[in-house]
Amino acid sequence: MGKTIRSSTGNVANIFISYKRSAHPDHEIATSLYETFRARGHAPFIDRIIAPGSKWQDELEERIRDADFFIILLSRAALKSSMILTEIDIANEASVEDGTPHILHIRIDLE
Repeated sequence: MGKTIRSSTGNVANIFISYKRSAHPDHEIATSLYETFRARGHAPFIDRIIAPGSKWQDELEERIRDADFFIILLSRAALKSSMILTEIDIANEASVEDGTPHILHIRIDLE
């Protein structure tokens, strides 16, 4: 993580991290990214911080649309997840409509 990540306004970046929660090493990498971005003063979002009682799908869509960056951890497990594929569709749609989020793919556990 040598380069500084900034939002389009140069301020703190809102970063949505999409990953397959129950998969290894997806979960560990997502947690590490979340902690690193937070330590650097950004506003990362990871699904484990959704408040109990929230409407899960609505919360995810709002967070994706509000993100400056959408980071997807692509693994075999993630590509089999309908939720991950939905998140990617939402990010693509928002990016085409508004120019954000910027979509960054990180391939893990793929050959």
